[in-house]
Amino acid sequence: IADVLKLFKLNKEPQRAFEIVTDHAAGSSIMPLRMYMGGIGGTGKSRVIHAIIEFFTRRHEEYRFMVLGPTGSTAALLNGSTYHSVYLEGASLAAVNERLQGVNYIFLDKCSV
Repeated sequence: IADVLKLFKLNKEPQRAFEIVTDHAAGSSIMPLRMYMGGIGGTGKSRVIHAIIEFFTRRHEEYRFMVLGPTGSTAALLNGSTYHSVYLEGASLAAVNERLQGVNYIFLDKCSV
């Protein structure tokens, strides 16, 4: 975790968000983690996601997370997928469950409320 933090040089609040996710992922908690990270552009939200991706990659656990965005261009910025491509609009529940097998963390970028 320290090496990733050193590499990404996150500010206080983005670092706190990173540590919440990575502590949860490295721990043994079976409770789901639900977290919202918001803010105006340039506050480090995407950088936190990139740092989390690096954390899982270094642990060889890329299968544990999925990054989703509403459009192809948004998803591409984070090497993710679109919401529709993952949830396979019109696909069976079994197909969606298979796609999500082993995924513990889903990061939704650019969500609207």
